[in-house]
This record gives sequence, structure tokens and C-alpha cells, in this order.
Amino acid sequence: MRQSNIHSSVQFPYWTFMVILMTVILSGCLEQRFELAEEMPVSGEANPAFALALASGSWTVQDALDQLESLDWESDPVSGSAMFVQPFELLAAAPFELPLINESLSEVFQLDATMAQALSNLPEGEQFDIGFETTWEWELPSMDSVDSLWVEQGMLSVFVSSDIPMDQTIQVMCTNLYAEGSPIVLELDLDYTGQLPLQQTAIVSTTDARGLFGNSAGVEVLFDWDIVFESSGAFVEKDANISIEVNWEEVMVSGAFGKFGSQTTVDFDVAQPLPLLAEWNPDQLHFADPRIRLSALNSSGIPIGIQWEQFAFISDEETWDIGGPDIESFPTISAATSVGAWEETVHVIDNSGTTPTLTEAMGLEPDSAIISGQLVLNPANENSNFLTNESTLQIQAALEVPLVGWGRGLTWKDTIAGAISQDLNAGINPPLDWQDVASVTLRFIANNGWPIGLDMQARFLDSNDAVVDSLYSVSDPGAFHIAAGQIDESTPSNDSSYGRVVQSTQTIMDLILTREQALELLSMDCQGVEIALTLATQGAQDDAQVRFFFADEFDLKLSARVECAITLEP
Repeated sequence: MRQSNIHSSVQFPYWTFMVILMTVILSGCLEQRFELAEEMPVSGEANPAFALALASGSWTVQDALDQLESLDWESDPVSGSAMFVQPFELLAAAPFELPLINESLSEVFQLDATMAQALSNLPEGEQFDIGFETTWEWELPSMDSVDSLWVEQGMLSVFVSSDIPMDQTIQVMCTNLYAEGSPIVLELDLDYTGQLPLQQTAIVSTTDARGLFGNSAGVEVLFDWDIVFESSGAFVEKDANISIEVNWEEVMVSGAFGKFGSQTTVDFDVAQPLPLLAEWNPDQLHFADPRIRLSALNSSGIPIGIQWEQFAFISDEETWDIGGPDIESFPTISAATSVGAWEETVHVIDNSGTTPTLTEAMGLEPDSAIISGQLVLNPANENSNFLTNESTLQIQAALEVPLVGWGRGLTWKDTIAGAISQDLNAGINPPLDWQDVASVTLRFIANNGWPIGLDMQARFLDSNDAVVDSLYSVSDPGAFHIAAGQIDESTPSNDSSYGRVVQSTQTIMDLILTREQALELLSMDCQGVEIALTLATQGAQDDAQVRFFFADEFDLKLSARVECAITLEP
């Protein structure tokens, strides 16, 4: 058995090549011999005949589509039919950027006359302890309330300047800011040596810290202060004070929990090329059920709405805006239920919810789509949200075009390669030779399980793939018309099996060559047959829809019948 080589020439846009693929496997010859017995008369005429199998091939829709390497094909989950898919990504980013915190607080603790007198009267070496609480508050952008924060890194510092002439030990505890499970504490020791003011700075890292703020209106850090004075015997002036400056700097927040404000929006603007649509001729192909599938994956705890500014198909010259409920009533993208989880929201835009329909818009031959608008955080004003530095919103889209519709006027060429002249020669053995050949019949047998009719023209090729003879053209009365597979027309048009081939159709075409034509075929060293096909789905002129399924199969066989005429003489 020899494997044939295929040479294809496509006369319509490459993506319509989905309809036909021919790959031919040459089979061996079947020979019948006719011998004279001793008792037979040796005068008169004998007309033996024999058949030669020249070539055959079988192609499923899957085989044909697999040849289009630049296109993606899947099975339609609704009907199971073959489906063209062009995926594209609209967005892959954090829904909102977590803030970088740089905040400061200044406090002045001023002694009144009573406290100053009490410290002045304190015997040298004796200690006096005071404690108090303070609150440090500020708003966090885009959050109405803050329950807690995760801090990736940052530095918390306290600077103290005191004009009280005593040794002082100051401890600051951040009661709701934790590091390694315990409240963050800063300590300062100020030693009085006769010079004022006394100054010192304490710094602590807040890497991997956690802040618990109890759904306050913003960030609210609670401080417990404990100050121990040790008397030096010096007089303490009235209005003496301690100045304190607290700084929390370069704080990278890795997680925010609370309520995000519904007034927060984030703009998006995407342009997506659609080369398939730019090449599509709507007069030759009609797709009945195209759709755009949007899949949003959200790992943040924030529900996200979409406000469209524009959803349109465009070309170099025109813009076609798409409206309708599928655009205007876009669902809210669901929030993840916990950190590390993902929530998926799927929305399908199809003909039933768009104006104009997607089929109509595709018929305008756009070359790209533009999508712009705003993401709206927490549109329903829910109270419990979260956002981490790993939270991501991925909005992926896919243009899905099930192979459902009609086609007409498409042309395609392919070459069945094979040593046809050589195989015919080899099939004739002594005592017969080509002088005994009366005619040769080339027979094409097509078993078509595809929902598409084919008009075929065949031409012989020499070893250089040059055309040396044409058998007939598709306009000839005897041209080879391959009938489409049988479709069950009783199925309702809204049924997912509507337009599907239920039984293949066999078509047989014989090409009879006279002895002179057969000898010419033998002498030209024919190395193949070029097949030119004109394609049309059944009922295309009436907009009848058909469906292509991956398992649909088309089978073509080429064989020859050799008729001999022998004159026997005594």
C-alpha cells in the first residue's frame, strides 16, 4: 500500500476550509484473469473485463478542521456540533489597588499647675506613674468601614521630645495592631543630665502585622501610654510638656477587610481584533447562532458590577454599536467567599438579546470589537468585603460560532495523487495487453455524511502537477454532483439536532474513456487527479440551516473498469 501526497489549493478564505479535506490512501489493485481452455474454440470474439481499485479516502469533519491549525475548534456544549472559538482576554488585574499608607500623628501632653507642683514636690529618686489612652484615626480610600488590615511591610516610629527635668520611661502599646500575635510595643528611655529638651526615637517593623479595627469608619489605631517619671529634685515648670510624633511609613497593605464603597469605579477600555469576521463573505456563509461568552473569575471578596459605555463592532470606516438586554442587563460579578477561593460568573451574549443581532453585526464584516466602561465595586453596598494583594479579576471572552447555518458558492480544490497510468499498466498482464482494451471506465463513488452538496470537476495531472486533460466541468450535463447527506427535516428548528445528517448519501459517477482516450491516459504518465468542488448546503437558497458534527464522515473511492475486446483466430 502506498500513501498518497495531497496538494491543496483554496479559492475562498482559509477558515472556510472547514467544509472539506481530502487525504487519499492508495490501495492495491484487484485483478481478474481470463484464460483459454484447450476445449474452447479459437475463433470469434471474447470480451473479458476486470476492475482496478486506484484510490480511496475518508474524512470526518474533525479531520478537516484539524488541518486549520490557526483556528480553535470545540464541541458546542449545547448541541454537540462543531464550533469555532476565538478566545480573547478583556481584563486580568486586581479589581482595585490596595493603598500605600504614610500617616503621621502629633500629640502634646502639657502639665497643668497641679501636676507640675506634684512632680516638683516629689523627693529625688521617687517615681510617679501616669497612664492614658489615645486614638489615631484616618480614612482609607474606597472603604466605608475597615474591619481589619493585613500589612506586608512598613515601619512604625515614635519620636518624643520632653522639657520635664526628670528621667522618663515611656511605653507605647498599640492595642489593636499585632505582630506575631501580640500587640506592638515601643519603649523609650529619656535620661535627664541637666540639659533640656530630652529627645529619643523608637522604631519597630510592622512587617506581617495585623490591624483589628472593628468596622470603624476608617483605620483607628488605639494607643495605651504608660509614662514613669523619676524625680531629679529639680523644679518642674508650669506648662512643661511632652511632644510626641508617631509615623507609620511605607506601609504596604496586603489585605483589607470591611466594606468597600459602592461609589468606587475603575475604567476599562479593550479593543479586540476579529480577523475571521473581516474575511467572512455573508453572501456565501450564514451562521445562525453566534455568541460571545464572557467568563469572569473573581478571587476578591468584592462583588463587581459593569457599566458599559460602548460595546461595538468596528471596521476602518464604520462603527456598529450593539445594544439589547444581554448588554444592558449584565449580571453582577460574584465575590469570592473566602481568601484563596474563586467565584465564576458566566454571561452569554447571543442573537436573542442583542440589537442588532450578532449574526447581523457579523454580516457587516467588522474587523474588531471595542468594549469600554467602568467596573463598579460593591454595587449592592454589601457590608462584608475583602481584597488582598493576590486578588484578581479575570474577564475572559470567546467568540463562539457553532457550525450551524448555510453556505453556498464556495469552491475548493484538492489533488488525489497516485500513479494512475502505472497502476493501469500493471493491471494488464499477458495474454492481454493494451491493444486488447476497448474502453476504460473511471468510477467515483462518494458516500457523503456531511450536510453539504458538492459539484465536482476532475482533471488529470502529470508528474509536474500540470493539467493535461479535463474530464468535464461542473456545468456539463453529466457532471459529478455529489448529494448532501440526508437530514431529518421532521425535527423542529429549535431542536439541538435540527439540520443534522442522519444517513449518508451514496453518489456514483462513471467516466467512460474510449480506447483512444485510455491510450492517451496511459501515455501521459498520469500521476494524479485534481478535484475541483463547488459547495452548497442543502436548502441554502431558502435559508435552511444545517449542522456539522465532528463525527460526520465523507468517503470517496476511485476505481477503474477495463473492458477488453479480443478477436480469436485459429
